Amino acid sequence: MCYNIKMKKVKFVIEGKDKKKNKSFKLISIDLPIYRCGVLIASREQSKQIEKTWNNLDDFSTQTRDYLKEGGQILISIRSLSDSDMVHELYHCVDMIFQRIEETHIPVSETRAYLMSHLFDEYKKVKKFL
Repeated sequence: MCYNIKMKKVKFVIEGKDKKKNKSFKLISIDLPIYRCGVLIASREQSKQIEKTWNNLDDFSTQTRDYLKEGGQILISIRSLSDSDMVHELYHCVDMIFQRIEETHIPVSETRAYLMSHLFDEYKKVKKFL
């Protein structure tokens, strides 16, 4: 499969009560060209900054957001990291990707399983940076 991991500078437009804020964050990016999208992973420190910018003070260990319609990306924010949390969030990513491509003509279970295992393998390569 043709996938790439890299660091990518990403700009978010956050709409607040008073105005829009533009913030840029350097995130880990797992590009998935076959699916025309990518998964962005924010480190613990970046996640704190992102959540503070969004005024999200909820208590969570990891969280996944779908930006497929806007920019073809899915963002995973991490506050505390465990492999089981990441598997949980990567499952959400796979689900979002397949909802987007309307999986009607794709053998669902096997294709999802391959994508899930690939994303987890890629995550293991970058885990030390999170």
